[in-house]
Amino acid sequence: MTIHLMTRGYLGRALQFERTENFEEADMDSFVTTLGERHAQATLDGEIDMVEIEFLDEPDVMTRFLRIGTNPEGMVIPLGFFPRF
Repeated sequence: MTIHLMTRGYLGRALQFERTENFEEADMDSFVTTLGERHAQATLDGEIDMVEIEFLDEPDVMTRFLRIGTNPEGMVIPLGFFPRF
């Protein structure tokens, strides 16, 4: 099964990129790793501070978005999380 995503990168509230991403469910582990590395590097480089992933195949608008970032300014109802070391 093919999974269809739209990824958007923001710096502040300004859209920096918007990309359609398609991958096979069987390739999910490698795709998610690659996508995470790409977005982490863009964050480290100061190009973005938030990533939005829209699951285009999800009909429920309340669950079709995943947003993660370091600047809650442009986020709707941001939640903090802290890694355990």
